Amino acid sequence: MAAEACIWSLGKARIPDNDAARKVSIEYTLAAAKAFTPTSSTEKKFRFVYVSGGGSERDQTKPLWFMQEYRRIRGQVENELIAHAQQHQDTFETCIMRPGFVLAKETSLRDVIKALAPSVRVNVLAAAMIHVVLNGSKHQIMENKAISSLAN
Repeated sequence: MAAEACIWSLGKARIPDNDAARKVSIEYTLAAAKAFTPTSSTEKKFRFVYVSGGGSERDQTKPLWFMQEYRRIRGQVENELIAHAQQHQDTFETCIMRPGFVLAKETSLRDVIKALAPSVRVNVLAAAMIHVVLNGSKHQIMENKAISSLAN
């Protein structure tokens, strides 16, 4: 029995070395997506759920004020995953999760401050990703509000 889905959350917000960030965020992610893509039509499409970030920017030419390289790298991965899904429409689909800050399941002092910005609890994000793996999604990109709605 082959795998039917993958939740890909490799990487972190700040990798000081841009070459390492590109390798981990772009190369590894796309290699995994390609490896998981079935070579022939199957009954169900392979579902690839990618955890990106709330500030990701798909427009690679847009001027950005903060975390430019990180946001462009995440946006490039999103662009390439969507293109891969379009090229393999019969066998592969992707859903990109764009959480803001990911907060702990239980409230902490640190989370009280982070919650002032767009954020989602880790258990809510996990439930939404599992929902997409099991049921699919009509949206290719899901921001905090959509993520939260799926977890309920």
